Amino acid sequence: MVEAHHRDRWDHTSQLLCLIANCHRNPEKRGTAFQPWEFHPIEAANRSPTQDRISWSTFEKLLGLDDEE
Repeated sequence: MVEAHHRDRWDHTSQLLCLIANCHRNPEKRGTAFQPWEFHPIEAANRSPTQDRISWSTFEKLLGLDDEE
């Protein structure tokens, strides 16, 4: 039951992160929209390593939170 609650909370969080990332996505740099599983650590762990996955550093760059100018 705890695992289901943990997964449910990550489902919600990954949806919000996906929404924010897609709002700030540059279509010229990334033609396809982000998917919620890219931000979901449980779902991403179940996928093969060859599938695309966004890193937190990339997410920070999308939001302009990185220190590099």
